[in-house]
Amino acid sequence: MLVDKVKLLLEREGKKMKDLCSYVGITDAGMRKIFKRDSCEMNDLKKISLFFNVNVSFFFDEESRIPKIDNNSIAISGNENHINSETTKFLEIIENQNKQINKYQDQIDKLLDIIKNINQ
Repeated sequence: MLVDKVKLLLEREGKKMKDLCSYVGITDAGMRKIFKRDSCEMNDLKKISLFFNVNVSFFFDEESRIPKIDNNSIAISGNENHINSETTKFLEIIENQNKQINKYQDQIDKLLDIIKNINQ
């Protein structure tokens, strides 16, 4: 779960949840919602990954362990190149689909406004 990995990373790096929230740009309550749903917006996940200096794929791989620190660099156990490549493709697809959904939602909202104005 996302919350477990984040808490372990916070503990390992001696960072505080409020610092993570500030970096991501969300409130503590917003972070709790993310943990409760065990999901978040891709942009938020990217920021969380950057905060901890881990690849986004770390949060998708159920078998991945907490990154090991080795000479100030971080390595994720497992086949990182394969995971990174597949995850990147997957994330790009999701991002494109989210953009399309947002465009459609904007169009729906505009149509609903037009309908409201007609009915008034």
